[in-house]
Amino acid sequence: MSNNGQQQPLVPSKPQERPQETMSLAVTETIASHFIKSRWFKDATSQSQAFVKIMAGKEMGIGPFAAMQNLYVTGGHVEMRAQLMAYRISISSDTATRSKSIRTSAAR
Repeated sequence: MSNNGQQQPLVPSKPQERPQETMSLAVTETIASHFIKSRWFKDATSQSQAFVKIMAGKEMGIGPFAAMQNLYVTGGHVEMRAQLMAYRISISSDTATRSKSIRTSAAR
């Protein structure tokens, strides 16, 4: 939750809505530790593996939980689940549609 009591989306739609960009390495390590202790994520068996998934997600602009649920590291490559990929495409097409609308109305 954010400071104003509203729940933050797992996958932010705008760059300014990415609180995880300011997350320190120590906080990321703590979060990774909690994910491992929860035993909810069978593909990450160590704190280091969880940390890497969270950091990969951070680079893609997604939160820690979404990264743990939707990213997989296979042979050194990070892969994304189809649901997250579809969501990100829908956000990007929504943004493109809004941008086109703004450009069109500004040109009038």
